[in-house]
Amino acid sequence: MSWQTFKDNILQLSNSPESIADIDTVAKTYANEYDAAIKRGKDSLHQISLQKGNVEAMTQLFKAALLKGQTSTAPYDLVGEMGKGVIAYWSGATLNNFPTPIIPATGATSNISVVTNIVVNPGQWTPPIASPSVPTQDSVDAEEAAAVDRDINEEYPANQAIYEAQFESEEDAMANNSQVTSEEAFNSIKEYNEEVNNSSDDGVVLGEDPPLGESGSLDFGTGPVSVTGTSGTSGDGGGGSNEPNKPKPQLAGRGDEALFKKCGSGHWPAKGSPGNFEVQTTEKGKCPRYWYKVNNEYLKANCTEIMFPTKGGSKKIMVHKHLAAIVKPAIEKIKAQGLEKYIENCAGGLAVRNVTCGARFSNHAWGTAIDMNTSVYPYGYNFKADGIYSGKTKVRDLNDFDKGFQRVAAIFKSQGMTWLSNNDPMHVSIYE
Repeated sequence: MSWQTFKDNILQLSNSPESIADIDTVAKTYANEYDAAIKRGKDSLHQISLQKGNVEAMTQLFKAALLKGQTSTAPYDLVGEMGKGVIAYWSGATLNNFPTPIIPATGATSNISVVTNIVVNPGQWTPPIASPSVPTQDSVDAEEAAAVDRDINEEYPANQAIYEAQFESEEDAMANNSQVTSEEAFNSIKEYNEEVNNSSDDGVVLGEDPPLGESGSLDFGTGPVSVTGTSGTSGDGGGGSNEPNKPKPQLAGRGDEALFKKCGSGHWPAKGSPGNFEVQTTEKGKCPRYWYKVNNEYLKANCTEIMFPTKGGSKKIMVHKHLAAIVKPAIEKIKAQGLEKYIENCAGGLAVRNVTCGARFSNHAWGTAIDMNTSVYPYGYNFKADGIYSGKTKVRDLNDFDKGFQRVAAIFKSQGMTWLSNNDPMHVSIYE
């Protein structure tokens, strides 16, 4: 009955095209009707109803799917693309706390009190066809693009839900670490840069023999270690040239150690320690990727929430406290100049994984980066003087939106942030 109501309401909209003002109307209607249908039902095991799903993320991804369909010149799987919105809806969704789902242990006299009931595994979505609007990428770039897509659709909202679950109210979550000044943030970054550039320690790998850089081990060079690259340096993983790379983060020295101290305040973003981080999910391929179990202590000590401006209104996201302190003045400048119209969406900040083809953490793992305009500038796009490219293939001439977003990026850069215009223009960050 619930899905019949969903069908009837969607058909009512579809059969009255004159009432559809724009794509936003379609995306919002589909997302709101899906949300209503789910909340009318219960899970099959414990008969618990849904309290809250990520309707906002679902709406944005539905809109992105519809926009892609508008520009497609080849057969296009709209339902497949919209499936990403369904996954996003369930990422970090919460069920109601009653009836209590936990079965008491034998001999227990009372049940355990449930204070939160978060969906931790929304499943995975693999689009049946590639987007026809994006030129073919090489295998490494394609893997990184897939990792970024998963971060956007699953990891950002799920980790934000984990962060918020540690506080009694949304106000407490927003206020946590919110008093950090930009001066404090810049001082920490300066100290980090000095430690990395002046250190004679090239880093060591814990739990591995021989040491880093010797025969049979991962080799990351002798220069300063950066955690922000999206390709990294692969190496043979310690098992010879016939074995796959094993980029599990395990460095403890130079860049990673400096980030641990200056950015992490003595906490790693993943549970465990270098060489023994707890893996949540592994995806194989030419460059295996690892998503790690998030360290709640890191979130509470180092993260906060901010309201990030977009075309459709401000979006609440979780980021590192230093990024928040630096980006807030940029946000005020963007709003003062009316440039929000050049930010279609903001995906989020923290996803604890390694960089593709590298052993070090992505700087999204530390919460020191933000992704925005994810449907407009997918991973692999780059800005050049004469247009937007994907790799070496020109996608289009610079349009008014592209030029407007360049103004937005210039504001971020003026505040000391890095904009990856060369291969990841959705991404701005600190601690480079």
